[in-house]
Amino acid sequence: MTRSAGQNVIRLLFGMTSTDSIVLNFVRELRGLLRQLDRINSINNTEAESMKGKVTGSVNKVLEDIENEVEGVIGKWVSLQPTGSEKSSS
Repeated sequence: MTRSAGQNVIRLLFGMTSTDSIVLNFVRELRGLLRQLDRINSINNTEAESMKGKVTGSVNKVLEDIENEVEGVIGKWVSLQPTGSEKSSS
C-alpha cells in the first residue's frame, strides 16, 4: 500500500473519531523519524549504518502493521454492511 493510500484508509476508518488524530499523529511522527534517519550521514561508519538500518526496519514494520490492522478492520466493517438486495428488502 502506498503512503497516501494508507493515510486515506486511516482517514476512512477513523475520520469521525478522536482516534483519527491519535493514529494519524503517530504515523506522522514515525515518518518524521524516518526522515531524520535519512539525514544521518553514516558513510564509512558500519556501526552507525547497521543501527540506522535496524531502526529504519523497525519503524517501517510498525507502519506496515498499522496499515494491515486498519485494512483488516475496514474489511470486517465492509463485510458487515448490508448488500444492495438486503437494503431493498427491509
